[in-house]
Amino acid sequence: MAFDVALAQTPNQVVNMAMSGRAVVFVALLCVMTASAFGKKPSKIREDFDLAYGKHERQKLDVVWSVENTAAPVVVFFHGGSWRWGVKDFYREIGEEFAKHGVTCILADYRLYPEVRFPAFVEDAATVLKWTRDHVDRYNGDPSNIFLMGHSSGAHIISHLALDEKYLEAIGGDFSWIKGVVGMSCPYTFQPSSEWMYKDIFFPLADSPLVLPISHVDGDEPPFLVLHGRHDYLVDVKQAEAFVKRIESKGGEVTHKIF
Repeated sequence: MAFDVALAQTPNQVVNMAMSGRAVVFVALLCVMTASAFGKKPSKIREDFDLAYGKHERQKLDVVWSVENTAAPVVVFFHGGSWRWGVKDFYREIGEEFAKHGVTCILADYRLYPEVRFPAFVEDAATVLKWTRDHVDRYNGDPSNIFLMGHSSGAHIISHLALDEKYLEAIGGDFSWIKGVVGMSCPYTFQPSSEWMYKDIFFPLADSPLVLPISHVDGDEPPFLVLHGRHDYLVDVKQAEAFVKRIESKGGEVTHKIF
């Protein structure tokens, strides 16, 4: 189901909840992108926790899936936290809500600053995606129908993964691995050198356009769904608007919703 059709079918109560700012409610916006999202009796779900996709203690993920729905669409979710903080455990509700609507959900942790710097976050996301493709069929998921979803810095991470194909090529993949991308409150045009607390996270590239997701748009990227709050005081909505315009100007596929 296309992103624009999905948003057209979004119930009013979902939109109202999304405006409240609670990250968990955004799950419904992606659920409607699948044919099974609404009008289906909630499924019985199962969960597996702390599955390792790498050797580092932060390289772990959770899987939540419907027992009843096979060959299900898959959502891989990355949390925010300024590349410094955050844990997947805080977002367990997201996985459970997806699974209840027949969507297999992966919730991933990744290495954080100061232990690593950009682009290690994106490299971890690529490894998570490969793990998902290799293993998600065990959890009733369809490896050919994977969506990426992220909030704030998590959205920044998945945007790089979906816009700069070198990360996927390094693990034997390409953009065909990604069915679509949902970015929530993403800093698409943010230059890390403009704020002291972010300079070192992106050193030595803090001044480089290479760290800006918008710089990698060429029209060949997977479809994007851009979600943003009009009164977001951390990430200005103008960043989302500029990103949407850039994709449109390059002939790419993008849908956006400003709340």
